[in-house]
Amino acid sequence: MGSPRWSRKQREAATAAPSRPLSDWEPSLVPRSVGNQSAWMGTQAAIPSADQRAPVMKKFRPLLVLSLCGLTLSASVAAQTPEMPPPAASATGAVDLGKTVPSADAINEGLFPDDKCKELEANGFKCMGFKPAVKYSLPATSFKVGSAELPATLKKQLDVFADVLKTKKNAERKVRVIGHADASGTPQANQALSMKRAESVRDYLVSKGTDPALLVIEGVGSQDPKNPGKPNSGENRRVEIGRK
Repeated sequence: MGSPRWSRKQREAATAAPSRPLSDWEPSLVPRSVGNQSAWMGTQAAIPSADQRAPVMKKFRPLLVLSLCGLTLSASVAAQTPEMPPPAASATGAVDLGKTVPSADAINEGLFPDDKCKELEANGFKCMGFKPAVKYSLPATSFKVGSAELPATLKKQLDVFADVLKTKKNAERKVRVIGHADASGTPQANQALSMKRAESVRDYLVSKGTDPALLVIEGVGSQDPKNPGKPNSGENRRVEIGRK
């Protein structure tokens, strides 16, 4: 069977508006995103007019505005949110024992870290250095106002210090006992009271076997408060023990 023959009018209609190949499409014919929607028609695309796009744009414009507002607000909040400051170091640089009764090993290592080096060297090892000695603060068992009497909890803590200190017979390595007072009295009275508190601690340690030559006492009055914002606070009535 042969191919059907077209009439003259059919041939003219077929060749009057030939389709253009895909590679020849103009940019305006490429289908775009929502808001400029296109409809496919065979191998070509029909682009809606501005009047046809208007309802679509009107529908999605509120969502676009909300998205932009959200991004702006997020950026503003991020810019205004301050960074959290790092934790503040202790004003005195001392380890606060609070009401905790420390172990003898912890006190020995804190006050005499150089002993570890001597132990290593005695066993044939080379010491590569040691960390600095620690100063201890005993404020949670604070003294009563105007008193140098040792509280019972403070005595329990001092018993551990005494167990360590009585084994140290080398008077060249001094241990400082520093008394503190709050600011409720006069400077002269606070100075005298802080010295009495240091003396009370020294006398107690000596009574437990500590060599008196090992201890150096000092009173600083209210000049070095632990809580400067509350100079009359009980935590400022304390004793600190550290290496000289």
